[in-house]
This record gives sequence, structure tokens and C-alpha cells, in this order.
Amino acid sequence: TSALSFVLSGTYTGSMNVPHTAYEGVGDLNLQANELDAKGHFDVVRDGMRYRGQNAGSAYLYKAKPFVDLDFRVSYAFSLTSLVKLTLDAGVQNFLNAYQKDTDMGPGRASDYVYGPNRPRRLYLSATFDI
Repeated sequence: TSALSFVLSGTYTGSMNVPHTAYEGVGDLNLQANELDAKGHFDVVRDGMRYRGQNAGSAYLYKAKPFVDLDFRVSYAFSLTSLVKLTLDAGVQNFLNAYQKDTDMGPGRASDYVYGPNRPRRLYLSATFDI
């Protein structure tokens, strides 16, 4: 067996239709007409807090783009004794940093408006002892 190994894995998520529903409590934001785009979407700051979502009565079906989520890992195994093996791993998960860029923001955001990979790019290290 080889002491050094490389792993490349991935997930493809195809395009999908995602309902974008209204922001809860949107009336409390007192939105002006110039703060809404043609689809009723808003992105405003009130008292230092950012609010982003869909206006009441303007829900629609959004066609999300496909995502590719790739992971890479390198491992090296050492024999410490005839009975104990140490394996060191280092890797990057979602190294293309694919994620949903248009999430709603604020306390009343549409929590069901989520698609694509659920974690951003992340690095990791690990050590495993086999006895």
C-alpha cells in the first residue's frame, strides 16, 4: 500500500426552480417604490442593519443556476510502531467556493429560499491514529 494518497471528489447540483417568498414583516421596513426592483426585490439598510428579500405580494419562481462543489484531500500514513499507524490529512472542501449569493438577510428573511452548497470554502487538517 502507498503511504501517500490524493482524493478529488465533487457534487453537481443542477439548475432548479426555487420559490422566493415574501419577507416576513416587510411592512415594518416602510419600503419606498425606488427601493424595489421590477420583481419586488429589495436590499436596504435601516439603522445599520441590512435587509434583503422579496416584497409582500411579489413572490416568484427563481431558476437557480447549477453548482459544482469540488473537494480535494491529500493524506500521508506513517507507521509509528508495528501496531500503531498515524495518518495526516489536509484538504479543501468546496474549493471553488460555490454558494448561493442572493440569500435573504435580516430577521424576517424567507428561510425557505435556500439552494446550492450549504457551506463556503473551508480548509481542514486532521490526524488519525489506528491501533
